[in-house]
Amino acid sequence: GAIIGKEGKTINSIIEDTGVDNIDLSRAEGVMSITAKTDRSITMAMERISAIMADVDREKKPRPEVVIGQTYTGEVKSVMPFGIFVELQPGLDGFCHISELSESFIRKIEDVGLSPGDKIEVMVTNRNEKGQYRVKRIVPGEGGVSAGQAK
Repeated sequence: GAIIGKEGKTINSIIEDTGVDNIDLSRAEGVMSITAKTDRSITMAMERISAIMADVDREKKPRPEVVIGQTYTGEVKSVMPFGIFVELQPGLDGFCHISELSESFIRKIEDVGLSPGDKIEVMVTNRNEKGQYRVKRIVPGEGGVSAGQAK
């Protein structure tokens, strides 16, 4: 898909810009052949195709694995009236609802005293069907992990 492009625009652009005669892609066999009058044209086409594939590979990188029940030290990314987002691993955040920030009742998020950039301990409690994680804050002296697992 990425090499061919919408209505063949990408592959036709590569053919035109590099001077190759033809680029043939066989998805079923996973084979690509390039025909051209010069090695330089083939090299230029291969470089363009390699760059496209590198971008596709970056986009398809698997998300880091996070284990439910595991405790992580994360950085607070954002504070909302209803909770906070915490980075569990680079590029992967978990949401902590205001009710999961403390064993005590919290009336306003400002009462917790957390700001973006703060480091906190959290335990992953859930992962929904969209792959989003929920976390519970672990506060020393408030019952720790065992209280979080008793739910």
